[in-house]
Amino acid sequence: MTLTCMIFLEMKTTTLPASRPNDKVRSALRLSMQCHWLYSKTLVTKLARRATVLNFFWLMLIGLASMSDAFGQSIKHSSPLLPANTKIQTTPIPQPAAHNYVVALVDNYPITNFDLKVRHTLEKIFNPQLQELDENWLTQLLNLVIDDQIQLSIARELRLDQSIAFDDIDAKLQELAQTVHLGTDDFIRKWQSQNLHLELLQQQITHQIILQKLRNQVLSTRINISPKEIHDFLSTTLASSTQVNALLIQIPLAENTSPVNENSASQNAKYIRDLLIQGTNLTDIGRLSQFPIVVKEWGLIPLDQYPEVFVEPLRGKKDSEVLGPIRTGAGFNVLKILKVETGENPNAKELALKKLEQDKFYTEYFLWSEELRAKAQIEQRAKVSLN
Repeated sequence: MTLTCMIFLEMKTTTLPASRPNDKVRSALRLSMQCHWLYSKTLVTKLARRATVLNFFWLMLIGLASMSDAFGQSIKHSSPLLPANTKIQTTPIPQPAAHNYVVALVDNYPITNFDLKVRHTLEKIFNPQLQELDENWLTQLLNLVIDDQIQLSIARELRLDQSIAFDDIDAKLQELAQTVHLGTDDFIRKWQSQNLHLELLQQQITHQIILQKLRNQVLSTRINISPKEIHDFLSTTLASSTQVNALLIQIPLAENTSPVNENSASQNAKYIRDLLIQGTNLTDIGRLSQFPIVVKEWGLIPLDQYPEVFVEPLRGKKDSEVLGPIRTGAGFNVLKILKVETGENPNAKELALKKLEQDKFYTEYFLWSEELRAKAQIEQRAKVSLN
């Protein structure tokens, strides 16, 4: 599923549980967070100027995951973990000096090819199909980094870059890992496999928390849903609830798997799909598969509680149907529907409100971001490249 498709899925979903991170990895991340710049107002401000933040898929994570809480109550800001006048010794985030050049200026602040590489690395965790030489993607990548840099500058002016607690960063890291069906330690390993420092990962997560505050604060005042809109929406959808019990067979793949291995795993996933259609039992499937497999059965749960990447493929399907392969950050996935039950949906009105809020959030976000770009001074200085 593409990034642009993924942002239009249901706002509130339940993802596969992620394993707890390896203690050594978590300790290393915590230590780097505390020692380098976690609670320093000066350095957080400096980091907020970096343009290495996530794209519209991340917008869903940081802006829409809390949308139901953002409407109907005021925005709440965390209290500082340390007093405002506390001084922490910090060190700069390391980045390579060689081949680091300015690609664009945003209000005279430079965006470098290294910034784009960091952003691309994070995006590829969520969408392994992204290609470094895709001209359209590189242009989109630069535009998204520019948008977020403009917004981070506004957040600094509103002092939203303060009071970022470690627990907030840790919770966001787990949330992101669960989104791509990974444990936190696996997510960190994917990051480190690109020879990037943990401090940069922490920087990205901190940016998302800052942007969440800003976007909720600005956009919550621009979104109003009328009773008529809810009524009209309910007349066409969400009038009934669907519960699904599905079986998942996954072929896990490493982040840097070779094209040959990727193609072989895809063919093997299609073979597994055909075996499921023929009614082959799981024991034989495990024996016949050329790759190790992971098997999971969810039980009968509401459709919107499935991982977002599976919700639309499962919608409207019947008992015994087989779907896939579906590529996610974790590997190739094949689903078999064991049971589907449909009935009246007691939460239809609430779900309709959330869906309409989500749609308007995106509409208002795009309008708002265009307004900001029109006011900013943006100059492209070089061709976009990740080299």
